[in-house]
This record gives sequence, C-alpha cells and structure tokens, in this order.
Amino acid sequence: MVKQKKSVVKENIFDFEKRNFIKKGLLGLGFGASVALLSKIPFASAVDYVKAGNVELTNFFEFTKQSTTGNRDTTINWKLGNKFEFTFGAQNETFTFIAPKKPCNLSLTIVQDRIGSRTITWPPIKWAGGTAPALSKEAGAIDIVSLYYDGTNYFGMASLGFALPA
Repeated sequence: MVKQKKSVVKENIFDFEKRNFIKKGLLGLGFGASVALLSKIPFASAVDYVKAGNVELTNFFEFTKQSTTGNRDTTINWKLGNKFEFTFGAQNETFTFIAPKKPCNLSLTIVQDRIGSRTITWPPIKWAGGTAPALSKEAGAIDIVSLYYDGTNYFGMASLGFALPA
C-alpha cells in the first residue's frame, strides 16, 4: 500500500482572509503553481486543505493526456482531458474540437512525423496576433499550442520549435 505524502509550507506567503481562499475552500491553478514554485513542492493544481499560517497541499491530481497519430481528420474530445498529444501521420490534418464542459485551459502538443512540413486546418480559434501559427516544419519537431476555452470561444497561442532534431 502506498501512503500519500503531505507537503507543508510553514510560511504564511499570502493573506488568505483578504483573498477569500479559505471561504471558497479551494485555490486556483495560479496559486497552486505559485506555492509549488516558491516552496519547491511538486506542482499541484488544487489544494484541498488550507490553514491560516500554514498551507498543506494534499490529494494532488493529474490531468488525463490523450494521444493519437493523425489520419487526415482528427477529433479532439476535450471532455476526456485537457492535454492532448498529436503526431502527424502521412498527411496534413484537419482538427475538430468537442468542447469541454466548462471554461478551462487546454494544451495541445503537436509532433511532426519523420517527413515533416505537415500542416493543420484548425477549427475556429481566436489566435494571438490574429492568425494561426506556422508550425515547425522539421521532421520530429515539437510545437505546443496553449488554448483557453471561455465556454464559447477558444483563444490560442503557440510555442514553436521544441526539441528540434540536431
């Protein structure tokens, strides 16, 4: 049987009362990430238990990552998880999104196949800068698209050129 470890920060970094964190009973993703970075605690996206003067992080949860290799038309069902890894097959791709249940942040990792230069036809996304990104073209290149879904629209921006082959 594996016991769950508890990580405790002994410093009162934030004034919880003023920010109503205790009243709401949970902390947002940004706060969990800040605590993790400031205290060298493994990343946590939710905090189940908060005490004034102490922050006790328990019951961490992970996000489900889906993955697939392209077949010309790929449907990404964001209701099944907010992380998706896509690897191009032998052709360009058209994406269709099934919206998540509520507003959230989404992450899409795109991997070029051994040929490279593949492209994507995107569903409606409001892109930073007004146009869809030009994906990395090199074989094996990795791009990460970050999306925010507000309940109606997707807003996107891309980080390009991770792990380019030498």
